[in-house]
Amino acid sequence: NYAALELNDGFVAVSAVSQPEFEGYMRALNGGHLLEDPRFADTASRSAHAADLRLEVKKLTDAISVEEFLANAVVHDVPASGINTLRSAPDEPQGVHNGSFFERDHPVAGRIREARHAPLFRGTPAETARHAPMRGEHTDEILVELGFDPAEIRDADAVF
Repeated sequence: NYAALELNDGFVAVSAVSQPEFEGYMRALNGGHLLEDPRFADTASRSAHAADLRLEVKKLTDAISVEEFLANAVVHDVPASGINTLRSAPDEPQGVHNGSFFERDHPVAGRIREARHAPLFRGTPAETARHAPMRGEHTDEILVELGFDPAEIRDADAVF
């Protein structure tokens, strides 16, 4: 069972493929009582009763937090992880350590947070030199490079 689950305060990813992992998964969700249910006793039974299992898991996920589930997953040896949102990703400890995000002033949008280049190379560090260009910001430069007269092109209403 590979799944992304919505818990009562966020999202997690879980991978419970083997029978011991499934059992740990149920215990991590505080659903150990379901292990006594013959509909969920083994892979074949769970497959035959997949809709019932989804309903039972939904009840459990509505009642548990990400923090509690992940702590339980460690105890019960279940492969699982929290899932970041766009809002939480910049505060993820690994991202903070790597300096994955930075803030700067944009000429129109104001102060914004941006992602750095993902790979970190000591000998050839990548720099994000400037903000994304505004519409038409480099039109004249490009037209000149292509051999056109920007004034003529603008007079013809061919560019912004």
